[in-house]
Amino acid sequence: MEYHDITVSADGAVAVVVLSRPGALNALSVRLRDELESVLTVAESDPSVDVIVISGGERFFCAGWDLKEAAQTKFASFTHRIVEFHETIYSCRKLIITAVSGIALAGGFDLALAGDIVLAAPGASFGHVEVNFGINPLVFPLARRVGTARAVELCATGRIISAEEAHRIGVVSEIMEEPDFMAAVLDRARAVAGMGGTVLAAVKESAAACHPVSVSDALADEFAVTEQLIKDPALLTRLTDYLTGIGITI
Repeated sequence: MEYHDITVSADGAVAVVVLSRPGALNALSVRLRDELESVLTVAESDPSVDVIVISGGERFFCAGWDLKEAAQTKFASFTHRIVEFHETIYSCRKLIITAVSGIALAGGFDLALAGDIVLAAPGASFGHVEVNFGINPLVFPLARRVGTARAVELCATGRIISAEEAHRIGVVSEIMEEPDFMAAVLDRARAVAGMGGTVLAAVKESAAACHPVSVSDALADEFAVTEQLIKDPALLTRLTDYLTGIGITI
């Protein structure tokens, strides 16, 4: 498949996926989500792939949903297959490493949390800023990593946290201090892949069994709440005001 908003390469048993919308801070457009979903589905069924690395590159990870696209479509087509996308990134059977440099906000934070291992550059930052324009962030992906109380605090306040705080509370597995962040990430990914895909899949399956609620059920419940918020006629106005406040013209 030809990709436009991501690049895909192989490094031995490691599939390397890099978000590539630098002019939009790797914001998750419909096309980018579709491409990411496609490549994860292909990698999941490829016996030569043991580990998948998802990166935004050296400067930033992902600014979240493409809010300009969302506002222009009034959410109707923007939310197309949104549940399926999240099920794909959170339920992939291959072990995923997310490599976070710079910002990982809103949907970008959700994408970072798709990593079974989250590696961060020292300047990385994370936050659920959706509350600023009246959308509920996904609580489940964060809560299963840091606990419900901490997840609620971060989701309800929209507070942005540093890599150091993210590491302290369990969002980040390790801060990579090496000068070449991506080289260090790939070194770690190759070492993990060396354990073998079969045992890594078993570890991931065992981890999933630790949670009493399935990914599908949790996402269905949360997006049912989101659907009610999206129906609010004032949402588009709040979103437009928010974008204007951060310098984005619709």
